[in-house]
Amino acid sequence: MRLKFLFFPIVLVIALAIFFGFIWPEFGNLAEIRTIKAAKMAELKAINDKQAAIAMIGKKISDNMAGEAIVNEYLPKVKVEEKIINGINYLATDANISLVNMTVGGAAKDVNAVANQIVAAVDPATGLPVIDKAEKIKYTTVSISLVGEYDKIRLFLDNLQKMPMLNTIQNLNIHKQENKPTEDAQPSSLLAMTANVDFGYLGVSKIDNQLGKKFEDKLDDQTIESLASYISQKSQLIEGGSKGKANPFLAN
Repeated sequence: MRLKFLFFPIVLVIALAIFFGFIWPEFGNLAEIRTIKAAKMAELKAINDKQAAIAMIGKKISDNMAGEAIVNEYLPKVKVEEKIINGINYLATDANISLVNMTVGGAAKDVNAVANQIVAAVDPATGLPVIDKAEKIKYTTVSISLVGEYDKIRLFLDNLQKMPMLNTIQNLNIHKQENKPTEDAQPSSLLAMTANVDFGYLGVSKIDNQLGKKFEDKLDDQTIESLASYISQKSQLIEGGSKGKANPFLAN
């Protein structure tokens, strides 16, 4: 009995030492683990919400294949030189003008790349804007030379901007077509036109998690309808009622 009373304080001290030395720190670790688990569960919920949103918008896209085709046609994911050539050739033939030359170049000048840079945030250390260098819309430059009458060239240009592919006319030059002088030569109504046109395509780019948080399961049907209506329009030759000269390049 005396031995029990003798060893009890020793056992108690050993038990307390084990508790505070090994077991109590584990309680602190357990609380930290619970905090980490809660944060991870929140991230998992956000990922599940995004997956649900992606699945929802995927279903909407599948149900609206016509709209998807319009968007992919207007802003393709890769260069489509053959489509550009066929489209311009079709517009020239349809407007009844002669396509003299067409050159499909590489990427457009660096100014487009600079324009695609987006100021995302401000660096708190330097106070300078941080540039998001993710590639957005890329461009291929096409040089066009053609000959035709003024109204037909105007028709070609109007239909060019309504072509089912994003394009921007960077520069345009129209002048009289030179004719060889002859005794009975009549003033020619033919004009020569040269232009550089940038055709856009959408390069694949990655986004960070902050931008991904704003992902919504919505389709902009109104924009798709407006785009479809815009590119389906076709200009007509203006007959009568126009102000000014029918052809400003001809003398009175």
